[in-house]
Amino acid sequence: MFKKFLNSLKTPNNASLIEAIQKFKKGAAEWAKLKGRDLDDLFLNKEKQNDFMNTTFNFDKFDKKDWENYWTLAHHCDKNRDFKKKCIRNRNIGIIFFSS
Repeated sequence: MFKKFLNSLKTPNNASLIEAIQKFKKGAAEWAKLKGRDLDDLFLNKEKQNDFMNTTFNFDKFDKKDWENYWTLAHHCDKNRDFKKKCIRNRNIGIIFFSS
């Protein structure tokens, strides 16, 4: 999937972006090897992310700061696209609520 993404970027204008992404991936792999960690858990927060994704929140009680924190945490749950889509829908509800 990542190669497909990189191929979609292959235009003269995106050469530096592709290079930066490849350097980032290489750096992440080196960091994981150095620290003895899995690539999908570089910062040892996988368990906490799983707990977060399995929590049922009462969005009716969220204030603006709660929504900001929710979105920040959800934004880092990269391995679960369905969860991120759900969070985007929930966040949009929060934006509508606080902008009215």
